[in-house]
Amino acid sequence: MQHPAIDTHSAPVVFYDGYCKLCERSVGVLKHFDADRRLKFIPIQSIEAAPYLQALQDYPDSVLLYSEGKWYSKSDAVLKTAALAGGKLKLLLVLYILPKFVRDYMYDLIAVRRYRWFGKKDSCDVCAD
Repeated sequence: MQHPAIDTHSAPVVFYDGYCKLCERSVGVLKHFDADRRLKFIPIQSIEAAPYLQALQDYPDSVLLYSEGKWYSKSDAVLKTAALAGGKLKLLLVLYILPKFVRDYMYDLIAVRRYRWFGKKDSCDVCAD
């Protein structure tokens, strides 16, 4: 799904829940392994995310990846982002052996419990800009 306001040749963009402590920690890990700084990170709740997200009818509130003109969500977003970041994160790609419905089920189990298990921030630091 493409949107005219989105440059399909720009860096891959990871959209994440800016209130989620698990998501924030995950972004930190991804930045650590993304030695070439190929990935861009934007909280879903930020103003900067709006032009991208207009292209979608419905999207999860946890993680999305926009790369090379394509949208990825749930386990596909996580695994594709790991591949793009590189390093030891590429070991996660072994999870592709599982059927997508199994990977997405595991993703959903964590996503719906992420605030309870890992906590929720009172505010999104980047969203306040």
